[in-house]
Amino acid sequence: MNNPLENGDDHNLDSIFNNLIQSLEIDPHQQIADGDVYWDSGGQAGHIEGQKFYNTGDHYIGCLGADMKVYDAHDKCIGWVDTKGHAYTLDGAVFAEGKTPIWVATVLVFNTSSPG
Repeated sequence: MNNPLENGDDHNLDSIFNNLIQSLEIDPHQQIADGDVYWDSGGQAGHIEGQKFYNTGDHYIGCLGADMKVYDAHDKCIGWVDTKGHAYTLDGAVFAEGKTPIWVATVLVFNTSSPG
């Protein structure tokens, strides 16, 4: 699939970001994040170990694969990221934008996945 940002389809980015279920507070400059993830609204969402994501109950909820695809707890692809810090849903819609692939993968997983 083509990158929607390269097709001039970026006019909806603000509405996409404004309609996210929750916002995450993680360091957008980290390339590989290990540590806690917090909701902007308060409270811990979970944590990251390498490129694997866990909720606050320490249940695995997904990962960022070496293929730049984002997987849920059942190893089902739920989207992908690019090296420019964009996360896409399976239909090619931009879901999140940030500084690094791990940051946008975190936003995608924590907003769309539940434990296995």
